[in-house]
Amino acid sequence: MKKMIHPKAQDVFETVSQKPHYTNKLSKREIEVLREMVKGKTNKEIAETLFVSEKTIKTHVSHIFSKLQVSDRTQAAIYAMENKLI
Repeated sequence: MKKMIHPKAQDVFETVSQKPHYTNKLSKREIEVLREMVKGKTNKEIAETLFVSEKTIKTHVSHIFSKLQVSDRTQAAIYAMENKLI
């Protein structure tokens, strides 16, 4: 049975897979936030889990996007899975 991937999803996978490995640039806390993002948690839920403010999480998410050179949570999650961060 052949697996089918939506063309838009394929574009995201290709974009992320072409990025260099930036994991070593993430702080320990940013990796924790990224792992929670992959679980589908909102910023508020992540903040509650990690016992910090939602604003702190927003800052971490912004830094994660910048360091990984991605533009959204989906690309960040794919990056995390491909680089075995989860």
